[in-house]
Amino acid sequence: AGEQEVRKKKPKPQSRHVVGVPFVAVVLAVMGWTWYVHVLIMDFELFKDWKTVPIAVVDLIVFNIIFAFEMISYARIVGTCPGFVPKGWSSMSGQDGGISKEQMSRLNGDGEAPGRGGAGSDEIAVSVQRGRAASGEIRFCEACQCEKPERAHHCRVCNRCVLKMDHHCPWINNCVGHYNQKFFILFVWYTVLLGLYNCATVSLWAYPMSDARQQAIMEDWTVVWTNIIVSGIFGAFQIAFGVHHLLLVRQNVTTIETIGKGRLRKKQLAVYDLGLRGNIELVFGPKMSTWALPCVQGCHGDGYTWRRRNDSARDAELRP
Repeated sequence: AGEQEVRKKKPKPQSRHVVGVPFVAVVLAVMGWTWYVHVLIMDFELFKDWKTVPIAVVDLIVFNIIFAFEMISYARIVGTCPGFVPKGWSSMSGQDGGISKEQMSRLNGDGEAPGRGGAGSDEIAVSVQRGRAASGEIRFCEACQCEKPERAHHCRVCNRCVLKMDHHCPWINNCVGHYNQKFFILFVWYTVLLGLYNCATVSLWAYPMSDARQQAIMEDWTVVWTNIIVSGIFGAFQIAFGVHHLLLVRQNVTTIETIGKGRLRKKQLAVYDLGLRGNIELVFGPKMSTWALPCVQGCHGDGYTWRRRNDSARDAELRP
């Protein structure tokens, strides 16, 4: 019973590392700077001329909607626990102590539970078989002293195992995992949209002006032109990053499963491919109308067990 309670409890976020705070501060500063240039400089000037007031109103609405969505996405990705596995967690039901590293080693070797005989061995072996990774192995985390759930990986920065870990991002001072992957992807794409929109609109407003007109508005235009360049670069750079993560969602895989130490073979990863719609719903949720909304949680399932492509019709729905 104690083991089941541990598993049902939603993982709580760990205290953020101080080293990541400056990265978050830089992101917030750039976003605030962009809002300042766009709203308090450009739109403020457009409102001074009645001919350009309609343009200013439309621009103000569009820009602030995109900006709000980006800010909410960022707040959710930073503040949402990616899915930390409780230390000492085990998939073994009915055992207070879970399963030891030695037991896992023997199960990986011959599939038989050590130290028990008869029906008890069969129950343990079946339970562990469910939690096996795509590679067929039962994994044990030395740092957390626990069994690693399927698709979970240990983050050295957070010093915790993370459910469906994609990567640790210093710019959000958090891991990208099962519970916040949707918010991360939305943040990337809203950054693309805001950056390119800001770059285009402010450029169209500022470029045709004469030097005299610019000086009449403000003496130093370095802040404006620098913001145009920075927002354009940020927006363009994030496109490739955003496409990469959409392709990962399309295949229902993570960065850590496709590159680096945790890389799995294509045949192993193929078992998680549920088709385009099924893969998208695992990250963004079943309702298409909420896919682009950062205020709505999207992840499907508990992050411990995963539906596979060859599941029977009886197991068609995600395991709770």
